[in-house]
Amino acid sequence: MKYRFLSSLFGLVLLVGFVCESAAHEPEEIEAWRLEMKRYEQAVADYKQQLIQYDELLQAMSRCRDCINQLRAAEQAAAKCNVLAPQIPAGPDEAGSTSKLVQHAASVLSRLQRQDYESIVSEFHYPPDYTKDQTAEDREVLLNAVTLLMEEFGSLESYTLAAAEIPIFQVGLTGGSAEYWTSLPNNGISSGVSFVTRHTRISNAIIQLTYYLVDKQLRLRSVDFAIPTSEQGARERILAITGKLASLTKTGKQQGPATY
Repeated sequence: MKYRFLSSLFGLVLLVGFVCESAAHEPEEIEAWRLEMKRYEQAVADYKQQLIQYDELLQAMSRCRDCINQLRAAEQAAAKCNVLAPQIPAGPDEAGSTSKLVQHAASVLSRLQRQDYESIVSEFHYPPDYTKDQTAEDREVLLNAVTLLMEEFGSLESYTLAAAEIPIFQVGLTGGSAEYWTSLPNNGISSGVSFVTRHTRISNAIIQLTYYLVDKQLRLRSVDFAIPTSEQGARERILAITGKLASLTKTGKQQGPATY
């Protein structure tokens, strides 16, 4: 009986010791689990961030491809000589007379002279399927583009209506995409007015405005900056400006205006 009691007591001591040892290790195991869970949560967060960065990379690559295509198209346009018509008059079925068209074009030149670029950009026509956000983003890029062009050409000192056809190298700015305009008859050009301009950096230049007829209203299609082919280095200068336009950045992302 005595031995049986001692044996039971010894077993109870072993059991209590085992429970105590397990209880002693339990906080360490819980802490290890917590650390492991934190590592797992961090890994999930890192993975989500990588997905976001990957998506942004894909979008940047898409924009970069668009910029390259626009740059190639602009270089092709600038590499060949265009003959600039002094005026593309509004037809009899189009809203507004030619004189009103010239008045509006002259007001744009006046605003360029005053460096009121925002009001000009706000008048550009956009594709009907463009959202409000797309239009706002594009206008911001266009504003940067007009600013850059005026910096390259210099402040506008004077302008007069062009009186004859002039061979030129040019770069043009439009709202929307090049694909939209090329899908329209005559690239969407319904009317236009050209000016011979004098700038602080380029003394002999051309600015042409073209218009697109929408619902019997002429809307500003493009503002084209050009240099006559007779000017030394005109082609190289326009190509260099085109390259700068294509590499414009907006909030750190590659983005360029629609050029041709």
